[in-house]
Order: sequence, then structure tokens, then C-alpha cells
Amino acid sequence: MPAGSAAVEDRARLAEIAATVAHLASPEAGYVTGAVVDVDGGFTS
Repeated sequence: MPAGSAAVEDRARLAEIAATVAHLASPEAGYVTGAVVDVDGGFTS
């Protein structure tokens, strides 16, 4: 992990990934199109 990174120290729990999937499948995410959403605690940011 690069110095100054904002990544969290632990891996995502299944519930955190499921919550992201549920949000993306909901009407509230209707304008999210063609996006890659990394649920990785900030490791790829």
C-alpha cells in the first residue's frame, strides 16, 4: 500500500459487498451506468 494511502486495513465483509450490489440494483442507482465500482477498501484508488 503506497504511503499516504487512505485504504482500510482489513478485507471487506460479505455484507459490505452485498450492500454495494443491492444499492447498484436499486432505483437510486439509476444514473450509474458503465461504471466499474471497486469494493476494495480503497486499495485501487
